[in-house]
Amino acid sequence: MLALHILPKLNMGGSEMLTLDLCKNAFRHNLTVYLLTSGEGELLEEFNKTPVTIHIKKRKHPIDYFYIRYIRNMVIRNKIEVIHTHQLVDTMNAYLAILGLNVKLFLTYHGHFLFNKNKILPVFQRYFAKKLDANIFVSKHLLNFYLEKHKISRKNCTVLHNGIETAKFNTEYKQSLKKELNLSSDIFLAGMVGSFTYGRDHLAVCRAIARIIKIKPEFHIVFIGGRVERYKEVYDQCFDFCVAKGISDNVHFLGIRKDVPAILKQLDLFVYSSRRDTVGIAVVEAMICGLPVILNDLPALLEVTDQGRVAEVFKTSDADDLFLKMDSLIKNADERNKLSRIANSWANENFTIDRHIDNLLKIYQS
Repeated sequence: MLALHILPKLNMGGSEMLTLDLCKNAFRHNLTVYLLTSGEGELLEEFNKTPVTIHIKKRKHPIDYFYIRYIRNMVIRNKIEVIHTHQLVDTMNAYLAILGLNVKLFLTYHGHFLFNKNKILPVFQRYFAKKLDANIFVSKHLLNFYLEKHKISRKNCTVLHNGIETAKFNTEYKQSLKKELNLSSDIFLAGMVGSFTYGRDHLAVCRAIARIIKIKPEFHIVFIGGRVERYKEVYDQCFDFCVAKGISDNVHFLGIRKDVPAILKQLDLFVYSSRRDTVGIAVVEAMICGLPVILNDLPALLEVTDQGRVAEVFKTSDADDLFLKMDSLIKNADERNKLSRIANSWANENFTIDRHIDNLLKIYQS
């Protein structure tokens, strides 16, 4: 099957990382992928390493005649059977490009879109949702959000969880993280992955670990994620809290890292606290690594952990509950080992890129 995926840019993000893993592995499933993007990004080099042909065509307007014509010519020239978009504006352009052609059109919804005060976009959203061959949602929680908030029709909607390329977790790390941080090999090291935005709740974690460190001074935690300029106060609040509580030596702000798989493999515990989430990719990656996971009770996070069966769950934004659950888990090695085993088994059964591609092909063909 010949499929064209369209991404706005090749920046670091959930839809981009999923598409990157798809591009790396699609050929093993008899799926030929072409990629069209209207802008470059920090992942361009990684995409260029895949077997996929990348086309870059700037889109100057939300609805761009020359962009539409480029898509149409590309579809006809390469005999594309399926177009798969990841953003509404690309969907609208692709829809116009394939009018009169026997080509299927799919849109994956990766996040919550409230549209704020824009009254036109929700109308377009509902209109095109009816026109697509399938609306694909990365979680049941996200599908329910669109059904309730945007009143889209359930008729051609389906859920397809993201997939993770497990091979990237098989590489050995070049340098010990504990050595990099000048820590002794016997310290207990936890970690959380996620940029500092209002969607994450790093502060609840900081408040909980401030109490942990008082009773277990050898406890350390790493935060992997950038200080986003737009939300800089989120990062600053956490950093200042750690300074004020005197725990800065035990809390390590690593910023954006490209060696996340290697870092995860060196942790003793994965912590995740969020205010809003659609799928929890960081949680899935931690489970793939075989880490015991503690997370809050958001519907999307419960969904990827079999309703909390394969993880320790605390009440959202409740630092006291997180402290109690984390303290118990740190003290109980047997429970951590149990969670590691069942979480790893669950993730490998449900969230690998191969399973994702197999299920995606079923959607394409249905």
